[in-house]
Amino acid sequence: MGGNRYGQLGHGKETAAAKSVTEAKKVAALRTSYVVKIAAANKHSVAVTSTGEVYTWGSNTCGQLGYGAFDSTSSPTPRVVDALKGKRVVACAAAKRHTVVLTADGDVLTWGHRGVSPRKVNLNSVRKSSSLDGTPLRFQKGHKVGLKPRVERICAAAACGSCCVTA
Repeated sequence: MGGNRYGQLGHGKETAAAKSVTEAKKVAALRTSYVVKIAAANKHSVAVTSTGEVYTWGSNTCGQLGYGAFDSTSSPTPRVVDALKGKRVVACAAAKRHTVVLTADGDVLTWGHRGVSPRKVNLNSVRKSSSLDGTPLRFQKGHKVGLKPRVERICAAAACGSCCVTA
């Protein structure tokens, strides 16, 4: 239910023309998948299945669907993000112009806001962060890849903000 101007409800072309949908309806394109995580922004949606596949749909004006291109064409039907094949994704988040996912290996990948393909966030280069109580966290220079912070949760906010919670 809700606004569907950009196909963000995932019901395909038959309801994409409707500006809003007032009754709940299953997303037919995902009927053979077991969805374990889902996130929605104002113009696009993202889902993660039990096998770690990522599906996106809705507006792609900023590349937030992860299909390798950005354009004004919406995708009213969920499609697999091909660039993530072979990665087991365990969490997702969506904001107005971008998408964030977390892999089982602890990698954070983002795309959108003109970055049209998923890219790994290099947490080893993070130097300024803060804990939940606002205390600054500092990572030492020269950390080896094996010593990067372990990400437990991700979120996306507003137009182009994201964060992750580390252990």
